[in-house]
Amino acid sequence: MRTIDEQLKSGNLKPAYLLYGDEDYLKKIYRKRLLKATVKEGDTMNFMTYEGSGIDVADVIDFADTMPFFADQRVVLIVNSGFFNRSVTNLAEYFAKMSPTAFLVFVEDKVDKRTSTYKAFAKVGEVVELNFPDERELQAWIGGRVKRAGKQITMDGWNEFLNRCSSNMENMDRELEKLLDYCADKDSISRTDVIAICTDTSSEKMYTLIDGIGEKNPRKAMMAYQDMLSRKESPIYILASMEGQFRSILQAKTYLSMGMKKTEIQKTMGLKYPFFVDKYQKMAKNFTEGQLEHILIECASFDEQMKSGKIDPQVGVEILILKYAK
Repeated sequence: MRTIDEQLKSGNLKPAYLLYGDEDYLKKIYRKRLLKATVKEGDTMNFMTYEGSGIDVADVIDFADTMPFFADQRVVLIVNSGFFNRSVTNLAEYFAKMSPTAFLVFVEDKVDKRTSTYKAFAKVGEVVELNFPDERELQAWIGGRVKRAGKQITMDGWNEFLNRCSSNMENMDRELEKLLDYCADKDSISRTDVIAICTDTSSEKMYTLIDGIGEKNPRKAMMAYQDMLSRKESPIYILASMEGQFRSILQAKTYLSMGMKKTEIQKTMGLKYPFFVDKYQKMAKNFTEGQLEHILIECASFDEQMKSGKIDPQVGVEILILKYAK
């Protein structure tokens, strides 16, 4: 990101940009910044957006190659085209002979660097991979915004904010705005402030439940469970989520004991964000591999009993939680 930041700051932009990765918030931010730098407000003559897998490449090229009307460039935004997951010959050939008045911005989820489309683009444009940051980068991002607002956040406050709001950066951005408004008359943001105003998502409640079991804190685990029930989540769904989390914790613990790196674990487990590896690593410290294996067996057993009507689903999950949290 440093390269594109420097290019935007200096105004020395490449003729084309490819923004890809799993963090939609960052793609949205950089897409907006690139368009702001190249498209005059209200200019509909020299700007065109194409979206989806059915885009006609010839139409894109035709628009980009047309001389701009009272402007320096014709700007084209192409979103989720899939062009970089396969070889698109006419597009790859076009990159080598782009009009000097054309400016292209591609926004994709994934790319295949082996394709001729990607290889041709990489020779003339800027490729920017935008994924969910690690905890250190998130802390710097949020800390910087808090500082610019003339405040500071306590370490407990930051940890609580991270636990509650880290499902994605857009959610963190939204929740931080709420938090700053709530603490408008304060110099410091505390954990109490975060708890009072920031939404605790269902996934975060599940982490709290698992933490409660691992910490042998039945009250913490049961409060998280009751909160999920109050949100109309079914006990069977909650049990399935518990089983999935314990399986992920066991996998992470096993891979860590094998000496695998975080990036390797993320790829092997198919996790969207590397941050989740940190979460599973932290939770894994509260369990032995044997305990996790036994819990998974119990989850499968309770699931069968609940679905066959041998035990009430809500009661069944309560029994399982209390059995391992005490």
